[in-house]
Amino acid sequence: MQAVREADQELVDAFGGLLPQLFSTVEPLDREAIDRMVSCEATTVPGARTPEAISGC
Repeated sequence: MQAVREADQELVDAFGGLLPQLFSTVEPLDREAIDRMVSCEATTVPGARTPEAISGC
């Protein structure tokens, strides 16, 4: 696990798969929204990855 500090398409896709599992009515976050979240000094977004892909956030 490490803190995510930059939003890329892989992270947008990971959030796109995670959020519907947690909330059935949530709108998908775009890259700009995720970038604001991960670049905020007050927020730490943990990320886990395998050599192939992001495996959790």
